[in-house]
Amino acid sequence: MIKSHEKSRAKKESKTDKLNTIGGEWRRIQEKLDETNNTITSLEAQYQTDATSRQVYQKSTYQELSAAYDKRDALSNDIEQKKAEYKRS
Repeated sequence: MIKSHEKSRAKKESKTDKLNTIGGEWRRIQEKLDETNNTITSLEAQYQTDATSRQVYQKSTYQELSAAYDKRDALSNDIEQKKAEYKRS
């Protein structure tokens, strides 16, 4: 039979495990967000500096930038959700 203080300890460990899991997911999302921001910075620099075949290059770079911005927005939303989940726990 499990004693009440053992149940309490199991509950606390479970909450700690949950917070650690959320924290780990948060860090992984943050790493992806950092990578995406670096990609955006690089693409923006390429977009500004390439003067040869400007129209073709701009179109392809714009599509990549657009996808990177969308990814950044999605990752930012994921981080906000993890923050809220972490605060609720």
